[in-house]
Amino acid sequence: MRDSIWLWFLLGALGITLLMMTSGVNVIERMAKAIQRFEGWFPGSRSYRNNNPGNLKGGAWPGIIGQDKDGFLVFDSFESGWNALKKQLEMAFTGASAVYNPSMTLFEFFSRYAPSSDLNEPARYAAFVAKELDVTPDTKLLEIA
Repeated sequence: MRDSIWLWFLLGALGITLLMMTSGVNVIERMAKAIQRFEGWFPGSRSYRNNNPGNLKGGAWPGIIGQDKDGFLVFDSFESGWNALKKQLEMAFTGASAVYNPSMTLFEFFSRYAPSSDLNEPARYAAFVAKELDVTPDTKLLEIA
């Protein structure tokens, strides 16, 4: 009897862990797709030409073959650029990033991801992605995952 209680406990814990892992992957995938849309992924756009759906700058991602004139990374394939974006998000959600952390709000995340400039408005970026994720720009990454 005692052994069966422990077995049920372990199975329940495993189920919760798998559910969390699945939902986290889903959130990363959904956020990556929202970033790709916000960055303007279409034939001829910078992100499309560079195989860089997140318009990433910097980092040592597999598949980098250079940078464009404005410092945006150029990847050898869409898959390499897509995987780099998802890995960047995974690191932010798990605390493995030196730049982002799970306690940041979406607004704080995008204030670093795409700082204010003539081209970037972090508040607009955060609002767009928040809407895609059914949360607010003040939602912390750890609350989304």
